[in-house]
Amino acid sequence: MQAKAVNAMVHEAVNHPDWPVWDVAPFVDLPGTYGKSTYLYEWEREWRHVGDLHFAETDPAFLIIPEGLHDAARGFFASAKLDNVGPSYECPFIDPYWGEDRIEAALHP
Repeated sequence: MQAKAVNAMVHEAVNHPDWPVWDVAPFVDLPGTYGKSTYLYEWEREWRHVGDLHFAETDPAFLIIPEGLHDAARGFFASAKLDNVGPSYECPFIDPYWGEDRIEAALHP
């Protein structure tokens, strides 16, 4: 019911870029079949947040970075810390293609 209401507002506002529905439209997903395309997102679980997110360098538990870039990332963050030009994430780096055992070892050395 809500999806139909939002869909109707969007179709009505197509030629009116200043209408308020465009302020919320980017945050609404309408699952279904559209012509030859199907958009179903039951497997997605995401949070959307309007505005900036604030967290400290020490907040992340790990970063997902391909293993081939771990040394470069460590060097980059070390330089940022030394030169005081940006954050220095000193948490573990995880490659998304590692197996569970290797990830576990990186998280709990």
